[in-house]
Parts: sequence; C-alpha cells; structure tokens
Amino acid sequence: MSKASTEKAKFRRTAKWKKFRAFMKKDCKGIDFITQKKLLKGYQLHHKDMRSENYAQLIPERFVCCNRKTHELIHFCYNYYKDDKDFIQRLKTVLDEMCTFNND
Repeated sequence: MSKASTEKAKFRRTAKWKKFRAFMKKDCKGIDFITQKKLLKGYQLHHKDMRSENYAQLIPERFVCCNRKTHELIHFCYNYYKDDKDFIQRLKTVLDEMCTFNND
C-alpha cells in the first residue's frame, strides 16, 4: 500500500470523517446520486477532488454519496472522460440503442 493510501485509510478511521460521512448520507437522504437507489451498507463517499493534498478538506460540494459499484463506475468512466469528453456521448449512444433494440 502506498503512503498516500495509508494516510487516506488512517483519515477514514477518524471521528471527523465518520461524522462528515454520516452528515453527507443524511443530506442526500440516503440515495445514491447516480442511480437514485437507496444507499447500501458499505456505501462510499466519492471525492470529486482526488488530489491527495485535498483529501481531508471536507467541503460537501466536493463529495457525492454512492454505492460501491457506482463508485467503481465513476472512476472507470473518469479515466476515459478526462482525456476524451466525447466518451460519454458514445456511451449514451450505445445505451440508447440497447434500449431501442430491447424495447425498454
């Protein structure tokens, strides 16, 4: 585990983080921002600002509550989107076509 990962894990064990995490869950009414489904046990608080020097800055606008799979999806998509903003449009095209082909 890298030093940054160790520091992040240590921070997530603090009362300050746990209190903020609970606040954020209440603020979003227990709903995953992306899927609009109920947050499950073990939900995650995604840092929109991923720079390690800002990890402990608990600014609500820089976070979003989401379930584990949603969190993985955000990071997966971001890895492509940051370099190619058309990535989302191509993904939407495929999803729209899937809805059409499957009569959704």
